Amino acid sequence: MFYFVQILQILQLMSIVHLLIMARRLTISAARKDFTDIVNRAFYGQEVTVVTKHGKDLAAVVPMNSLSQEEAPPPKKRPQREN
Repeated sequence: MFYFVQILQILQLMSIVHLLIMARRLTISAARKDFTDIVNRAFYGQEVTVVTKHGKDLAAVVPMNSLSQEEAPPPKKRPQREN
């Protein structure tokens, strides 16, 4: 059972690496202009976009279903505004 879990984790990691290799790359200024389109491409088109600055990868916008439960961040509660 332990090896099966390890194999599944390796396969998940390989699929994430594959997504990042095949990802579309945009500069941070281009990503700022097209952010809505980037998020829609991730959600509807299952595309990955890597945001770069000075040629270095900074962040990636990925579809949520490509993350495992362990990698996905827990939902955050928004602080209540005081009136």
